[in-house]
Amino acid sequence: MNEKWMEEDDIHWAYFLALEEDLYQLSRFVEISEANFSTHSIECTRLLLASCSEAEVVLKLAAGLGKSKSLGNCFELLGDDAEKLVNGKVLVRRAGLEIQPWFGWAASGHPPWWRAHNAVKHDRSRSYTEANLQNALYSLAALFAAVLIYLRRKGVKAVFPAPRLLRASELLGSHCMTPDGAIISLQD
Repeated sequence: MNEKWMEEDDIHWAYFLALEEDLYQLSRFVEISEANFSTHSIECTRLLLASCSEAEVVLKLAAGLGKSKSLGNCFELLGDDAEKLVNGKVLVRRAGLEIQPWFGWAASGHPPWWRAHNAVKHDRSRSYTEANLQNALYSLAALFAAVLIYLRRKGVKAVFPAPRLLRASELLGSHCMTPDGAIISLQD
C-alpha cells in the first residue's frame, strides 16, 4: 500500500468536516448532552440524513462495492476494519461522551441511528421525532469512523485538519500535534 498524506481535496473528509461544523453551530443553541438527546429539529433531520447518506457512500467505497449493493454487504468485505468500526469509540469533546456509533452493526442488523435514518427518510411525518440530537450525533460519529477507515484503506497516513468536536479511539486513529496544528494519524 502506498502511504501518503491525504490529498487536500479529499471530498469525503471535507464533507465530514462541514457536517461536523454544522453540529458545532447547532451546539450553540442545543448543548450536546445526554439530557438533550431527545431534542428533535429540522437541523437534526438534515444532519441525520446527510451523515447517513455519506457514511453509506464511504463504506461502500472502502469495501469496493458498487452503488446497488446494500450497506450490510460491507461488513463481510471490510474484514478486520469491520471489527474496528464496531468496537471503535468516538469521544465527543465538550460533552465528555464516549460512544460506539457502529455498535450493533452486522451483516444482519443495523444500529439504532441507522434505523432512525430509514424511518425519517421513508416516513418523516410519523418519524420526525427520531431525527433527534442523539441520532444526529451518532450518525456523524459513524461517518467520522467510516471516513477514517476509508482513508486508511486508501493508504493515507494522516488527515488534517482534525475535527473540532470528535476524537477517535486508538482503533480508528490517534490525534497528534504538529507545528501546523492537530492531525489524526491513521498508522497502525
